[in-house]
Amino acid sequence: MNRQTYFEPVKEAAARAAASTERRPQTKSLNEQRFILYSPDCVKYGPNELFSTTEIEFNNPHAPPEDLSRPVATCISHGLIQFPICELDYFPQPGYFCAGFRELKGIDTSPKPNTKADIHFIDDDHIIVKISRDLVWCREMDIMSSSGDEEKMPENAPQIYTYYGIRAEYVKEMDAIKLEGERWENFSQKHGPYASRLWSLIQTGQIQERELC
Repeated sequence: MNRQTYFEPVKEAAARAAASTERRPQTKSLNEQRFILYSPDCVKYGPNELFSTTEIEFNNPHAPPEDLSRPVATCISHGLIQFPICELDYFPQPGYFCAGFRELKGIDTSPKPNTKADIHFIDDDHIIVKISRDLVWCREMDIMSSSGDEEKMPENAPQIYTYYGIRAEYVKEMDAIKLEGERWENFSQKHGPYASRLWSLIQTGQIQERELC
């Protein structure tokens, strides 16, 4: 899945969540979960594509990965080597998803002091993250960047950059479903009216696909 394709699915998930009147419980722990982020603001205003490769990861090394009751800390990173631009203090996991943003405070050891991030936890697989442009253009920690990059930030860059994120494992799951669908499409075209029966035999291990060649 291309990062640019994240934009619409996350917006659609947010719209569905906003229209729902049901309480939506969290079912997957955030601990040890990584979300891949995409920002249209980076495309329009910079930094360039290399540094718009941004991720956010949640972690609590003292809690089991599946535990929803334990707080998690957060790190936002970007660039070719994924250097941290913002580290957020421990916070309680959502429990139930809502339509609003949560303001999370940065820790003192973040590259920029007194930082924060606003995160909308839409569901288990989709989030929206808002961070200041100073963090987006903060590259002091990146050994591959040149000095003075903050001075190159365009004057019309938005004060807040918005990132649309999808859980990394969910991306893998969706890619696998897409590949399986393409495989079925090719299989059905090749085997015509017998495709469904043959496909069922392959899925249950009764025959191997190579035996049909």
